[in-house]
Amino acid sequence: MRFDRRIGQDTERDVSRASQHQKKHGAMAARAECGQDETRSVADKIAAFQGHLAKLKYNDCKVCGNRPVVTAVCLP
Repeated sequence: MRFDRRIGQDTERDVSRASQHQKKHGAMAARAECGQDETRSVADKIAAFQGHLAKLKYNDCKVCGNRPVVTAVCLP
C-alpha cells in the first residue's frame, strides 16, 4: 500500500488500470474521491488531483478478488 504522495505518472497508470477494471466489473470496482464533486468519472476526478496531495488506497475487487481497485482521497 502506498500513501501520501503527489499524483503523477504512477497514479495515472494505476487509475487507468482501475478504470479498465471498472469497465469490466462495474462502477464500484474503482473509485477516486474528491470532496468537490461526487458525480465525475474516475478519469475526470483524477485530473482534479493534479497538484493535490492525495492518499491512495489499494483494495481488493469485490467481484474478482484482484487488487487493482484504487481509491484516491484528497488530503485537507
